[in-house]
Amino acid sequence: MANRPFQLTLNGQSVGPVDIPDDLPMIDYLHEYKNLTGSRLGCGQGICHACVVIVDNADGTSEEVRTCITGAHYFEGKKCGPSKVMRAAMSRARSPR
Repeated sequence: MANRPFQLTLNGQSVGPVDIPDDLPMIDYLHEYKNLTGSRLGCGQGICHACVVIVDNADGTSEEVRTCITGAHYFEGKKCGPSKVMRAAMSRARSPR
């Protein structure tokens, strides 16, 4: 499979352009290329939602995307970050007890 350029905004930081395989699932990009393991590979079928990230669309809306069944190139030029559940957990971890 061929590689092609890829870039996005991930957790508020611009990433790329970097060449990645056309068929690379986003979960693998996050784990193998960025060493981000907050999104988990659970069922591998998009059912359990362990792999969800939030994508901010140009129209101001957001959507949950299952990274285990979505190719990384779907995220080309988009802004994405952790799911609401992960954001809440990160917020709790940062708040004083």
